Amino acid sequence: MGRIQEFLDLYGNKQSARTYRAAILSFLDFVYGKQRKGLRATKEEFQRYEELAEQYFTEGRDYFQDLMGFTVHLHESKTPPLTAKQRLIGVRQWFIENDIELTQKQLKRLRLRLPKGKAQTDELTITHEVIRKLLQHADTKMRALILVLASSGMRVGEVLSITIDDLELDRDPAKIRIQGAYTKTGERRDVFITQEAKEALEEWLKVREQYLHSAYGRNRGLQKTQGAGQKSLDDERVFPFDVRVAEAAWRRLLKKAGLLETDENTKVVKYRIHGLRKFFRSNLPPIVPVDVVEALMGHSGYLTECYRRYTEKQVAEFYRKGEHLLTIAVPEELKRVQEKLSEQDKELQQNRKLIEQVILENSELRKENEALREAIKKIERNYEQLAADFKEFRQLYNEIKSATLEKSAEKLKSEKSH
Repeated sequence: MGRIQEFLDLYGNKQSARTYRAAILSFLDFVYGKQRKGLRATKEEFQRYEELAEQYFTEGRDYFQDLMGFTVHLHESKTPPLTAKQRLIGVRQWFIENDIELTQKQLKRLRLRLPKGKAQTDELTITHEVIRKLLQHADTKMRALILVLASSGMRVGEVLSITIDDLELDRDPAKIRIQGAYTKTGERRDVFITQEAKEALEEWLKVREQYLHSAYGRNRGLQKTQGAGQKSLDDERVFPFDVRVAEAAWRRLLKKAGLLETDENTKVVKYRIHGLRKFFRSNLPPIVPVDVVEALMGHSGYLTECYRRYTEKQVAEFYRKGEHLLTIAVPEELKRVQEKLSEQDKELQQNRKLIEQVILENSELRKENEALREAIKKIERNYEQLAADFKEFRQLYNEIKSATLEKSAEKLKSEKSH
């Protein structure tokens, strides 16, 4: 076994291994010239790369300058920024495995020479309508794959890794266990799929064995002519093929549906199969809490928090409530019901606003009435006090008046006596 394969065998995640393999082969192509006729190396061509890898580490090369030249080449050849970054990381990890470590200063210089920016492909958003058009032309295999991806939020690599034993289709909603070995983060999780996806998956499982035997026969010929990897009839994966097969089938499907558009710069299709994961992310949040959606998608920061806050039963119930948002082939009758419910919901929202306004006005009126009652009570208290004061004043007045009259009478009597 050569240096390249030994390095690749360290990675249980097949997608990571493929990415690093592509990086190493591209690097060796840069150093020694292209060794393969097509994009994919045959067995013989890969053996040649193994020989060059052994040669590379025994001829006293300037590893930093080689890697710098490779980075400049990636920039000048207009390699997409994300791809260039993955290429650099892949070769660096391979170097480390072969006891070659670069300084922080050298790494910084390499990063500065990488193409700048994020993903450059002008990606189009996948909608319910887009998926409906694709399903009209899909075979049993692709129908199941598309609906499982769109309704579960799984990564393509995860879907292509799950086995028959990971399925729990008798649950409601149907559940799929994703083992840590399948995931990007190494964390296991459970996901759910819609009833529609479950039915499509069950139909696929009926013909899966037939597909496996057919693929095995084709593969034997490809091994001889193109150096393809060996297929096994004992493959326990639900979808027994790799991401290249899935993406090729996806591209053919786009073409049949009249949806095949490619980016002028990167030549990548604008409707990407990975966009089905974004479809899941954008459609559930109106009903399902965002942290639950993120956890179902396998975003590491949300997994632990979600499992701490909610039980599996609660997460399943959240999904069940939002399942209709991920369902593609909605019956016309159900559509009309949903539209009617939507209209009723709008009316309810308007009525709710009116009720809230009336409640607010009544609340203000109650406050005003309360203030009026307090004012009346105050007036009544003032009136009672005035009445008491007037009574006292009147009594005093009468006393003064009586005393005055008595004095006047005495005075008059005295004057008459004189």
